[in-house]
Amino acid sequence: GDVYKRQPLTRVPPYLFGMLVGLWYIEEKGKLTKFFANSRLLKVLASLFGLFTMYSLVVIVKPLIQDSKAFTQVQNALYLSVGRTLFVAGLTLFMMPSFVGCPVFRGLFRNRFFEVTGKLSFTTYMVHLVVTLFNVFGTKHSLFLSYEGAIHESISTTVISYLVGLLLYVFVEQPFVNLEQVLFQTRRRPLKSGVSQSEAPKEKEH
Repeated sequence: GDVYKRQPLTRVPPYLFGMLVGLWYIEEKGKLTKFFANSRLLKVLASLFGLFTMYSLVVIVKPLIQDSKAFTQVQNALYLSVGRTLFVAGLTLFMMPSFVGCPVFRGLFRNRFFEVTGKLSFTTYMVHLVVTLFNVFGTKHSLFLSYEGAIHESISTTVISYLVGLLLYVFVEQPFVNLEQVLFQTRRRPLKSGVSQSEAPKEKEH
C-alpha cells in the first residue's frame, strides 16, 4: 500500500503559536485580567468555546474510522496543516481565564489530584508515545479496536505512562531541578536588616 510520511515541520506552528501567546500574555496580563474579571459570562463563553474547538477537532475525524478516504485532499491538507494549531488555540481559550486569576472551573483546577498529575505531565508526555507503541506493536495477536476497546487501551496506556512518568520525575527530573537550584542560586548572602552598606564588614586587603 501507499506509505504516507508527515513532515516534522507540521509540529512547528503549534509551538510557535504557544510562544507568541506566552509573549502576548506577559505584555498584556493586566488588560486581560480586567477584560475577564468584568464579565462572568465572558469567562464561561471563552472556556466553552475553547472546549468546543478541541472536541470538534477530535470528532471531525470520526468518518475516517469507517472510510479512510472520507476526507478530500483539500480537507485532509487543511486538517493536517491547521489542526494542531487550532487545538492549541482552543486550549488557550479554555485556560486563559485561569491564567489571569479568574478560573471558571476553580474547584477542578485546585483539586489535589490535578496538582499531582500536573507535576508529572512533562515526563508523562515524554514517555507516552513509547508506551503506546510498545502496547500496540508488542501485542502477539491480531488487534481490532472498537470504541469500547479503544477506551480500555487508552486508560491502560495512560496509567502506565503516568507510572513511568512518576519514576522519571522522582529519579531524573526532580534531582536535576534541585541540582540546578544549588548550582545557580545566588551566592551573596543578604545583609541583616538595620545594617547599612557602609557598616558591613569589609574584606581585608593583603
